[in-house]
This record gives sequence, structure tokens and C-alpha cells, in this order.
Amino acid sequence: LVEYVKDISFEKIQVPSLYLYTEKDTVIDTNEIVKKFASLGSKQKKLRNLNDVPDHVMAGDIRSPATTPLLHSEINRFLNEIGIK
Repeated sequence: LVEYVKDISFEKIQVPSLYLYTEKDTVIDTNEIVKKFASLGSKQKKLRNLNDVPDHVMAGDIRSPATTPLLHSEINRFLNEIGIK
């Protein structure tokens, strides 16, 4: 998957895009997230570093129940911002 994403032309992506990440993630290079986000062609895009999330698994009843409401809220906020209620 990582190799596939390296070859994608992010400038051509025009769909609304929400990138949620935490700098505490030790699985992926968060600098790459920021770089890819900057190259997105979409006019409706949002990048959020969620410092309250402790690691790579950001939501879910089993691994991250404490931060699931935060993710839910961020996603709903973005959908509202782009006109999806």
C-alpha cells in the first residue's frame, strides 16, 4: 500500500478530503501525511493533528474507545463544513 501511494498524483484528487493523524504515531511518517495533504488538488480539505490520540489506532471500541468520540466529532464537523448534514 505504501508503495502504491507513493505513485499517486495527489494534485489530481478533487474530492473533499479529511486527514486526521497524531504526531504520536510510531507506525507511519507523519511528515509524509503533511506533504501529501499539501499537494492535494481538492478545494475542500482539512488536516488535523489530534494530540489527544495516543497512537496509530485512533478509534474503535477495542483499541481506542477513549478517542472514538473525538474522531466521530471531527468527521461530523468536516461533513457539516462541506455541506453534508
